[in-house]
Amino acid sequence: MNREQNLARIGIEEFFKQHPDAAAFFIVAGLEIEYVRMAILGVLTEDVQPGNKQGYAMIVKRVVAQRERDRLGLATGEHTTQDHIGVASSSSDDLPPPVMKLRQLDPKTSGIPWWSGRQIMVRLVDLDKMLARIDEVQRLPTDQGGGSGNGLLKMLPTIGRHRELRRVTVRQLEKIRALRLKFPHCSAVIDRVQSALHARAVAGSWAQIPPILLKGGPGTGKTTFSRALAACLGVDFFQIATSHDILKLTGLGPPWRGATVGAIAKALGKSPSGNDEPGCGNPVILIDELDKAGGQIRSADSGSSGGFFDQLLCIEPQNANLIDAYVGDAVPICVRYVSWIFTANDTEKIPDYLLSRMEIFDIGQPTPMDYRGGLLHSLYGSLVDELPYGGLFAPTLAGEVVDHLAESGMSPREIRRALEEGMEGAVGSYEDTPGRGSVRLTPGHFKNKIAKPVRRAIGFIQEIAA
Repeated sequence: MNREQNLARIGIEEFFKQHPDAAAFFIVAGLEIEYVRMAILGVLTEDVQPGNKQGYAMIVKRVVAQRERDRLGLATGEHTTQDHIGVASSSSDDLPPPVMKLRQLDPKTSGIPWWSGRQIMVRLVDLDKMLARIDEVQRLPTDQGGGSGNGLLKMLPTIGRHRELRRVTVRQLEKIRALRLKFPHCSAVIDRVQSALHARAVAGSWAQIPPILLKGGPGTGKTTFSRALAACLGVDFFQIATSHDILKLTGLGPPWRGATVGAIAKALGKSPSGNDEPGCGNPVILIDELDKAGGQIRSADSGSSGGFFDQLLCIEPQNANLIDAYVGDAVPICVRYVSWIFTANDTEKIPDYLLSRMEIFDIGQPTPMDYRGGLLHSLYGSLVDELPYGGLFAPTLAGEVVDHLAESGMSPREIRRALEEGMEGAVGSYEDTPGRGSVRLTPGHFKNKIAKPVRRAIGFIQEIAA
């Protein structure tokens, strides 16, 4: 049984059979039942092995910090997410049919979901129109984006295939709640996401959140959080960088030389599994650094009728048809079930008509309490898992290292870079291979690692920039 199955099936009693030493840590910390569940989820998510007392202590420390934040939220009247945590343990792995009435047969057209076996399925395009477009493009020369061997053309059948709308379960909400331990500075977003998903989970519907914009400075973890959220939902994740060139978003259609598929259609035409199977119909698509996009570039070549920002009006359900120049005007792509996340450093350059269609959350720099409460351990743990020499390091950071980095003033990106450099230096000091889990970082590995001062333009340079 893998970790995901454990998260779905394990009960509290079964957990303590496998981890009897954990009970003492939970009791000493005085954890209430909802926080015991959170601690159990943390132990399983971080793959803490039975008897690893350092691992138990690390998880309990995170949970206690989260409990304090929750209590502070109650005291100040802010929304907390404890309401539904107890429901998660009663949901079934075998999902019941959805509450909403669905067709039982493939309608062969776009955007209309149907019930097939135990899955909700959907097509993103009209099947007959896509087949006609494929035949049309195949007849063109290869330098005009055509030809049967063209790599771009191979995406069209994938876009045309039916795909699953992956459903959200009440149990998954507990995994999303656990993100507060790793991303405490994103708690407001997590609260909103849980609120949006809970009704869908109860109704057996597909996973989808409203369009949101994460506003914050560079390196605050906006992209990392978005990727982790998609993983919790069990849906595909695609990241698209913005550009001043609208063709990168809308594509350039045949018979123009250099014909190409736009970024969104290209993402939907990929096979995440690598076996030519289409991805899910409700992925998370992240549009990164939206404030750096060119908003008023027009191009007849792309078939677009407006600028970069205008093409994103498809995030609204009533306008949820994407026109990609390569796929063709006659074959609109249904993006009604996509969960859209945008990031930006500021919103001044983004038009109001687009901002009004999304919910905006300020993602500030994490506080020292956020770092101590779990964010530092999360950054370190990801490096231990990812780096080829990560297994040589102790599973947790020493307290003096946590204190040093928490007070450094660095962003999560800067701290991750500092941790990686420190780990490289620590391993590099050995002539022979050290024992697994024996290397520990110290504050000395982070000499001169403090936040860089913010560079500010002065004088006439500021006036020109304005």
